[in-house]
Amino acid sequence: MILTKRNLDTSVFKDAEMMAAAESYEASIMPASDSAEQGKSVTNEVKQLILDDHIEFGYNDERRAFIRRKVKNHYEVYGVDSLEFHDYVYSRYDAATQKVLARAIYDVIAEYFGVYARTHGSFKKVALRTSEHNGNLYLDLCNENWEVVEITSNGWHIIANSPIWFCRTPDMNALPIPDSNGSYTDLQNFNEVLNFGGNSNDSLTLVTGWLIGGLLCDHAKPILVLQGTAGAGKSTASRIIRSVIDPAKRKNLISRPRPTVDSLAIDTMHQHTLAYDNFSAGSITPEVSDMLCTIATNQSYSKRSLYTDSDEVLVKLGRSVIINGIDDLAKRQDLLDRSIVLEVVPVTKRRPEKEIYAWFDEHHPLILGALLNVAVDSLKHHGESTYSNGRMVDWCRFIEDGHRRLNAIRTYFGDVYDKNRHQSVMDTIETNPFVSGILEIMGSQSELRIQKAQLINKIKQLDSYDPYDNRGAIPKSNQVKGRLKRDQPILKQAGITYIESQSHGKKYVEFKREQ
Repeated sequence: MILTKRNLDTSVFKDAEMMAAAESYEASIMPASDSAEQGKSVTNEVKQLILDDHIEFGYNDERRAFIRRKVKNHYEVYGVDSLEFHDYVYSRYDAATQKVLARAIYDVIAEYFGVYARTHGSFKKVALRTSEHNGNLYLDLCNENWEVVEITSNGWHIIANSPIWFCRTPDMNALPIPDSNGSYTDLQNFNEVLNFGGNSNDSLTLVTGWLIGGLLCDHAKPILVLQGTAGAGKSTASRIIRSVIDPAKRKNLISRPRPTVDSLAIDTMHQHTLAYDNFSAGSITPEVSDMLCTIATNQSYSKRSLYTDSDEVLVKLGRSVIINGIDDLAKRQDLLDRSIVLEVVPVTKRRPEKEIYAWFDEHHPLILGALLNVAVDSLKHHGESTYSNGRMVDWCRFIEDGHRRLNAIRTYFGDVYDKNRHQSVMDTIETNPFVSGILEIMGSQSELRIQKAQLINKIKQLDSYDPYDNRGAIPKSNQVKGRLKRDQPILKQAGITYIESQSHGKKYVEFKREQ
């Protein structure tokens, strides 16, 4: 049998077959004298050392193999393909034999235990930073003791043995121990470093809701979009907001001038919160916009692992997302409908970043504790909210159920969220020459019935139409149906409905203004 990654990474081999292949491979790479001197397979010796540690094996919904081992008074979880497992195996063999393990033998061991975990282990819910189990929420503090916050309807507390297998990536940073005295006042003080324009109370309410929603797992959650002029403090605000629930050691912000679908998928595999810095409207291509929507709505992404085979790589995409930039970033309606858009305004007197981060570090335990207290109330009063607008119903209801801790009436958060969505859509009308053209042609009329070809011609004859700036923005007459369907939410927010009809071979659209 030829030992390759492809045939080892299946579940059809039994232990005996696997180890026989490993021994054969080992013999082929080791001098005969070494093989005779050792008297038994080093591979078998390493295998037994690991099994003697009473390690628990499992795999996640992507069939990735994991181990869970006790270290002192806590448990740690590693992917079998991770650096942590690599270091564990090498150090375990060194401690037992005072010898160096050959890399080729380690490769066999890693492949073997990958298959072993999938065939002898059980399915485990493996999570990054946050998860849910039996109606409770869990937040990995990512500290040296592997402590986790368990949030129930009766309160929250810190535990050392979590029912969730939390794994970590090298860039995940530790959270402070939350302070249970955190309150709504601490959340209000958070605005000192965020510089929101307009109604800053509404903006802070939305950021608070977005952060609380970050504790949810396997739920659709809106994308947080921070816009503003150069020097307004968008990057600083993004770093701090991201750090409340999911701080990073280095990659607090991801810079991707030309993001791709694959690069976004890879990011979701390594981070719970994706914070993208200095995006531009041009960098958010239709494909990237669709991928961001897929992430926000907690869908999966799949592709072939290699173009030469039929193996599929499946990635669960549900993550919290922040993007910032100068432009109006969410131009496509499907992305805009899944976003919270906030304006960050320049301040007259900027504070040094060192001072801002020092303030945040001091108040972080209280802010985190306040969010956990809201989450407790959300679980305690689950089902009380009746919010039913838009796509993010479950997320919004979860926030509204915790309204008591936010010093608000039950429907306050949903009202603020709907207001933000409406304003964001109305703001995009100016940058959508097709919709703005329809509104300009209608004027004050309550109804307008017009052929599709005539509609396009009239829009192009408007003084506001620029053939250079608006090139490609106006559909052809045979594309009007699809474009109206895409822009229907914008028209609805503007109070316009439409129906399509056909008469004597001609296609019409009838617009009506809602009373």
